[in-house]
Amino acid sequence: ESLVVTHRGQQIRSRTPVSFELGEDYQGTAEGLRGWIEPRRYELEGLVHIESRPGAEEPLEIQAKGLIMDRSRRLMRSRDWAVLRRRGERLSALEMHFFFDDDERTLRFVRAEDKVSGILRSGGSIDLAGTEARRLGFNAGKMTLLMSDDGRHPRKLDLESRHRTRPRVY
Repeated sequence: ESLVVTHRGQQIRSRTPVSFELGEDYQGTAEGLRGWIEPRRYELEGLVHIESRPGAEEPLEIQAKGLIMDRSRRLMRSRDWAVLRRRGERLSALEMHFFFDDDERTLRFVRAEDKVSGILRSGGSIDLAGTEARRLGFNAGKMTLLMSDDGRHPRKLDLESRHRTRPRVY
């Protein structure tokens, strides 16, 4: 259990498990950490697990194999596979980018690439053939998901092909 501080206090490194906080609502663990105090960029190593604290406004869970957290840009990027779970929804891909609000409480935007799959609950906001959709499953090469202003529901979903593989919706 050691944390090494170098470069005049500007770089940190731990090869042992670490715990961290993301805003007031989320907490996480990783198998290791390498970080730079300025510009507030951290590489979480090994299996990374982030989950909501009890009572969080927007409960979610992220699991990833390696995660780069750029706190100054409110961006997290998986280094390998990642899974996002929230409100009965699930997204997975070999690479994901997560963008949060300034207060790090609300997920605003998700971008995923390579072997993307997911199930979203539309809450009636997506209309398929004139009917209210409750669950929308998909596979795609790339995906962009824009959340509603309050972060509770998907507002826009774009699916793209990759390497001649067409997106599939079910």
